Amino acid sequence: MQTLEFRSEQLSLRCLPGAGAKIVSIRHAPSGIEWLARHPTVVQKVPGYGDSFIRDHDTGGWDECFPTVAECNGYPDHGELWCQPWQLVSYTASRLHLHCEGRQQPYGFSRVITLEGPKIRVDYRVENTGTCALDFVWSMHPLLAPEPGMQLVLPPAVTLAAGLKQVPGSDAGWANKTFVALPENELISVGLVRPDGHGIWFRFSTAEVPHLGLWLNYGGWSGGEHAPGYHIGVEPCIGDRDSLAEAIRDNRAGQLAPGAVREWTIEIELY
Repeated sequence: MQTLEFRSEQLSLRCLPGAGAKIVSIRHAPSGIEWLARHPTVVQKVPGYGDSFIRDHDTGGWDECFPTVAECNGYPDHGELWCQPWQLVSYTASRLHLHCEGRQQPYGFSRVITLEGPKIRVDYRVENTGTCALDFVWSMHPLLAPEPGMQLVLPPAVTLAAGLKQVPGSDAGWANKTFVALPENELISVGLVRPDGHGIWFRFSTAEVPHLGLWLNYGGWSGGEHAPGYHIGVEPCIGDRDSLAEAIRDNRAGQLAPGAVREWTIEIELY
């Protein structure tokens, strides 16, 4: 399948437009550290619409989940963006613009990734092109490669059980998905720091992206016959429910009126 690679002097990314615009590599050039996890036995292949993500395509990397994460309301699990090819809008040595159209509801979803030194700027745009309101949940879904002794670093105002902040080995045998409460209308940083001091940081405004999910899988869960994964999902999101149906029920979903547009930005920094 087609692979697009782009880079700055500090990092490189590889993307598969035909496989839901999955990012399969984020590499820090000075250290050689690969930050995205890759499952050792699940083979990367082109998905078909309606495929099971958790059974057949949980390969690691970075996917976009929209307009749901959990299977519901007729949508596949992890939504419908990961299992469609995206259209290439523009591509340079340091910038990639891709676009995808909704299948079950009329909307357009765009993602522009720009590399700036050690930083990755990700600009999102979703437009409701239909005549009815569009309810949605969005979650960034990057699965990061852990190693024992790593630390999750959260803003001081964010509460997380102490036992979840330090990364254990792959033999820990447990998994946990949690949403953490974020302060309103603030620019926040969430980091994953290695014992050698290298780290990856996610920065965003809670005025644009109000929620954060953490998916910690330390050899404790598999959605198929393959071995459990070993990865960390640091997941800025709009809607703190995996299920769109539950988010609508609990008044936690995003909503776009007909013709409306919502835009947001995530910045990632490697060091």
